[in-house]
Amino acid sequence: MGGYRFSPLHLILVYHILPWERQQILLQAFLDRGADVNVRDSKGCSVLEMAEQNWPDAVALLLPHVTGEERRFGKGPEESVEFVEPEGFESSLLDHMEEQERYNSYN
Repeated sequence: MGGYRFSPLHLILVYHILPWERQQILLQAFLDRGADVNVRDSKGCSVLEMAEQNWPDAVALLLPHVTGEERRFGKGPEESVEFVEPEGFESSLLDHMEEQERYNSYN
């Protein structure tokens, strides 16, 4: 297995597709459902570092969830972390996406 590996939070924090107000709602939804803030991508970049680079306003949301127990993608099967969707995660994300579509249709 090779290639770049990352968490859902890395993905959220790398793009500027949504305005900050909508991005904040999406990020908070992931945090409320247990997304791991302490994970690093396979290149060693932490979620917090990704936020500092791309979404500085997100740092305040992330800091309360940082535990200092960093994990890293791509270091080997025993050290690899996979995102496990908490119960109800998919339907909640779909609800958010439908809400986003409705929001975009009015603006």
